[in-house]
Amino acid sequence: PLVIQVLIYDCAGNQTIAHSGKIHPAPVQPTPDTLPATPVLSETPPAVPLSKTPDKVKDSQEEDAQEKEPLGNKEHSDLSGAPFQPKPKLPESKRLERASQCFSRGMMYCQQMEWPKAVEAFQESLENNPQSLNCRTNLANALFKMCRFEEALYQYQICLKEEPARSSALFGLAQTQIALKQHQNAQKTLTRLLEQDRRDWQAWLLYGDASQQLGNVSLAVNSWQQAAQGDANIARLAQERIKQYQP
Repeated sequence: PLVIQVLIYDCAGNQTIAHSGKIHPAPVQPTPDTLPATPVLSETPPAVPLSKTPDKVKDSQEEDAQEKEPLGNKEHSDLSGAPFQPKPKLPESKRLERASQCFSRGMMYCQQMEWPKAVEAFQESLENNPQSLNCRTNLANALFKMCRFEEALYQYQICLKEEPARSSALFGLAQTQIALKQHQNAQKTLTRLLEQDRRDWQAWLLYGDASQQLGNVSLAVNSWQQAAQGDANIARLAQERIKQYQP
C-alpha cells in the first residue's frame, strides 16, 4: 500500500502535515506477452581455465592491469584519438564573478518560487566560491522549500560549523528539525537563537510549536505569549495557538 504525505507551509513559518489513507494499487495480472521467456540452458559446459606457468601468470597480470587502466590515461587521449586536454581552471577573479552571477540568478528564482532552478544556481555558485555562507544558507532554504529536509539540514550544519551564531542558519535549521520531527533538537537550536535576540518573535512561535509536540503545554503557551508581543502577523498566529488551550 502507498501513503501520500503533504506538507503545507507559508512564509510565516506555519505548517501542517496531511496524510492520505492507504492506497492499494490494483494488481496487474500477467499476460502471455509480459511473462518472462524461459531461459535456454547451454548444452556446452563452461570452459575450465588451464593452469598457468609463472611466466604466463605474470603476462596475464600485466594484461589485466592494462585492461583495467581507464581509456585515455596512458596516452592522454580520448576515444577519438585527440590529445587529452584538462579543463583549465578560471582565475580567482573570474570564479568569484561567476559565483556572484549564479547567486543573483538563484535569488531571482527564489523570488519567483522556482525552487529547483534556485537550487541549481546556488550549487553552481558554490562550485566557484565554496566559502560563501550566504549562498549556502540560501541553498539550504531552497532545499527546505522543496521538502528535501535531509539535504537542507546538512547545508545548515555546514554554515553553523563555520559561523555558529549565524541567525538565518539557526532559524532554518530549527524549521528543518521540526519538519523532521526532531523537536528536542529544534528546542536546543531555538534556545541558541533566543540567547542572541530575546525579541525574535518567530523563534518564540517555533519554540512553542516544538514544546507542544513534546507534550509540554505550559511551556508552549508561555512561548506563544512571548511571540504575541511581536508584529501583527506573528501575534495573530500566536493568539490562535493560545486559544486552543484556553478554558
